[in-house]
Amino acid sequence: MLIIAKGFEPAFASKVDPAAGILEVTLDRIKDAPLGPRMHVQGRIIDPQGRPVMGARVE
Repeated sequence: MLIIAKGFEPAFASKVDPAAGILEVTLDRIKDAPLGPRMHVQGRIIDPQGRPVMGARVE
């Protein structure tokens, strides 16, 4: 799984199993990135066949 967010270095999580529970990933802030109080992550969670995973959450 590729995790990206504006202002942060991208990260890759391998061997992700949605049935295993919550996956926590910490992204490193890009140096000299503007700091803002309202940064958000946008994307979608899909299974190996490319179908959306119902009920998946990103926190």
